[in-house]
Amino acid sequence: MSLEDQLVDELKSGMCTLKRGLLIASGLDTEDKIQEYEDKIDYLDLEFERFLHKKSRFRRLLGIKNSDKYVANALFKFLWEGRYVYENDKFLTTDAIDAKIEGNDKIGNCVALTSLYTILGLRHGLDVGVLASKTHVLNTLDDGNSSVLIENTSTKGFNESTELIKDKLFKSRKSISLVAMVLSSLGGKKSKNEELDGAIKNYNKALEIDSESENIYCNRAIAKIKLKDYTGAMQDCNKVLEIDPEYGKAYAVRGEIKIYIDDYAGAIKDLNKAFEIDSEDADIYNNRGIAKKGCGDYAGAIQDLNKAFEIDPGNELIKNNLEYIKKEAIKNV
Repeated sequence: MSLEDQLVDELKSGMCTLKRGLLIASGLDTEDKIQEYEDKIDYLDLEFERFLHKKSRFRRLLGIKNSDKYVANALFKFLWEGRYVYENDKFLTTDAIDAKIEGNDKIGNCVALTSLYTILGLRHGLDVGVLASKTHVLNTLDDGNSSVLIENTSTKGFNESTELIKDKLFKSRKSISLVAMVLSSLGGKKSKNEELDGAIKNYNKALEIDSESENIYCNRAIAKIKLKDYTGAMQDCNKVLEIDPEYGKAYAVRGEIKIYIDDYAGAIKDLNKAFEIDSEDADIYNNRGIAKKGCGDYAGAIQDLNKAFEIDPGNELIKNNLEYIKKEAIKNV
């Protein structure tokens, strides 16, 4: 049995640390490779200790003890100061580790950066938490007096204003959910490459680790749609809405499923609900336009597709759908 196959059972039994889980999820498949990256983390930790010691020398002279917030801010500066290129396709923890050690400007995405910050923060006894939305993840710090937001993809992201999360559906997650996020990201990459069976395998493992992740259920549903497993995809969306009846992405995906099974009225109902939560999503307008066309409402379909194209003018699929429905409308005058 591979290390990845053992991962879920080890996490559930408490035999696997967050660090080890993230390294295995990042694709390290032998103990030697894991040890290599554990040594790299030890190296980064030692470098941070030196950085912190130098940074706080005047505080020591004045007899001022380093607070958790001070240490957390120092860790943030150590990892990300002067390094500002956010690279969306680099989501592995090993990507962030290598980028820091090698001095690369391209440092990874929010999953990779939040994972590395969490590993090192926990090592230093910081009460580091995780907040996640459907598209983003960041850290929090509880220093005993207040909660601090830590946005690892911004060089000015320490103690980020709560405006960052005001209009987004962020939820608190256990730190181990970062392992599920890495596996889900791998699933997303495979899904884009049409490696659908492998994608679903990654999503399955991710959900065994974090069974309350609405986003992972939705992503698995999207992969199932590509496999024409509409029943399975519908079940995943329904599960999400059991967890959170206001999760807009689930309504959007379920609306798309209903188009494929010719339930156009049901699709419009779901997509209308999705609009109540996210009114500026081109895909929702596109799909509702298709559903309206299915109901014979060509004027409404064209209106929605025009709006979709206005939001995303470079989308060839939307452009083609708009041209097709305009032609169909003329035929049905």
